[in-house]
Amino acid sequence: MAERNSVLIAEEGASDRLLLATLLQNLGYGVLEADNGADALALYQRERPALVLLAVLMPRLDGLEVARRIRELTADRFVPILFLTSAQDPELLSACLEAGGDDFLTRPYNGILLRAKLNALRRMSEMNQTLARQRDEIARHNHHLLREQEMAKRVFDKVAHVGALDLPNIRYTLSPLAVFNGDVLLASAGPSGNLIVLLGDFTGHGLAAAIGAMPLAQTFYSMVAKGFHVRDIVRELNVKLYDILPVGVFCCAAAVEFDFSENTAQVWNGGLPDGLLYRSGTGACQRLLSRHVPLGIKPGRQFNDTVDVFETEPGDRLFLWSDGILEAANRSGAMFGEQRLLDIFGGGSAPQALFDALNGAVRDFLGDEAQADDLSLVEVCVVARDEFAGVAPAWQEEVAAATAGGGMTDAHGVMEWRLRFELEPDSLRGMNPLPLLLHILMEVPGLRSRSGQLYTLLAELYSNALEHGVLGLDSKLKESAQGFAQYYQQRGQALQDLRAGCVAFDLAYQGNDNGGLLSIGVTDSGDGFDFEALLARPLGQNGYSGRGVALLRKISQRMRFIEPGNQVCLEYVWGQWEREPSR
Repeated sequence: MAERNSVLIAEEGASDRLLLATLLQNLGYGVLEADNGADALALYQRERPALVLLAVLMPRLDGLEVARRIRELTADRFVPILFLTSAQDPELLSACLEAGGDDFLTRPYNGILLRAKLNALRRMSEMNQTLARQRDEIARHNHHLLREQEMAKRVFDKVAHVGALDLPNIRYTLSPLAVFNGDVLLASAGPSGNLIVLLGDFTGHGLAAAIGAMPLAQTFYSMVAKGFHVRDIVRELNVKLYDILPVGVFCCAAAVEFDFSENTAQVWNGGLPDGLLYRSGTGACQRLLSRHVPLGIKPGRQFNDTVDVFETEPGDRLFLWSDGILEAANRSGAMFGEQRLLDIFGGGSAPQALFDALNGAVRDFLGDEAQADDLSLVEVCVVARDEFAGVAPAWQEEVAAATAGGGMTDAHGVMEWRLRFELEPDSLRGMNPLPLLLHILMEVPGLRSRSGQLYTLLAELYSNALEHGVLGLDSKLKESAQGFAQYYQQRGQALQDLRAGCVAFDLAYQGNDNGGLLSIGVTDSGDGFDFEALLARPLGQNGYSGRGVALLRKISQRMRFIEPGNQVCLEYVWGQWEREPSR
């Protein structure tokens, strides 16, 4: 292999080759020489020089053919070819460029002009190499991104499609614009034998639009499996999405609960196009009006969960679609629109043929034009209770297992509960109870926006009970910054040596739509301490030690220690909560 700045001179005339070789060597190039086209091509294949100077007319193989073959050999990289010629014929010069030439050097050869042309070709070569590296890097990144998206999609599909979409009375089309679908279709049956279907359309497309579908699906399937009804579910979904989605991102959705024993359908539609309930007996259609704002826009207390209730009969068919159907545009820019869709329902098609007719009409309208949005269509056929009960139980247990952990958190009216959580030595050594306790508290809607303060309360209470109460560490070690390292060294050793002791949490909650009261009690097995002296310190004057107690006093509305100091109780109040009279 020749050096990086080597040049191949393919020229029949010995004097011309000598002159060019001398000029090139003076410019610092290594030189390879050939006096015919066949030898030039063989020399190029063996040495792969960085630049080729090629005469047009040569024996055995002319310069045009040599240039074409070199281009075939270098399809993946740029090798400049400079044609040597004294001709001024435009057709010949054009043929040289068509064969793969990049420039010309005319006889008699001039050293200054040769150097300028070589510098220009070198810059072109370096630019091409840079573009090739960038192309390869982009290709690698794109391949990596596609692999990540495919992996994420497999996980997403396992969560989002765990439900009842394979039931014989459900037909659907989900045609994503990208790898991920911004539309999401969920269906599941509850323990009472009801069927709940949700079609959602997140703002945007692809992964960014589908990111909210994971918590949406998990919450949906979990709540359906536990017996919650459509009003409870959409209310909870709104809370979840409002908390996690960035401003400007929301989910237009329609949720329908079918009660096959009562022959009713309860419909909540927030931002999705009006659906239709098709009466198979009469051919009449009832609109499923979009009456509400989409999910994730309004906070929980402003959310409207009212539903429209329709009587149904077996054979009736309910249709939902995303706006991608109505806004599908053909080559001329015309949209499919609602009227074309309604015409299909009035076109005399048999009830069982409507779904295929709708799908076919949209596809025919688009023709070869690429879709500009996710296209989703779902049909649910109303069936008799006994017919539905025969197919639903097969996958209900799978749904419940795959979605365990969700639940309703936005109940109306007063709620009260109590919880005691106690940790023994093995748990104290190997478990951090704070995430579990915080998760329980986050099931209270009014506490979700206060997670930071609640974690601080729990963390300070737990560390004080464990470190000072159970382990008996002296907080005076933390009077200086240098003492922290020694303090935590002792803490680790004391935990390893711990054989007896416990910490117990007592949580009590009372709340309603306006606010609530959370009582937190923490008891440790230690001997207690002089808490009156600590509480006598003014806030903010505790140095390194005692800062946690000061923080607890600032965050909570009330805090007290119980003699001998190994039990602390505090109250955390939010909203417009007023203490109820003792009973």
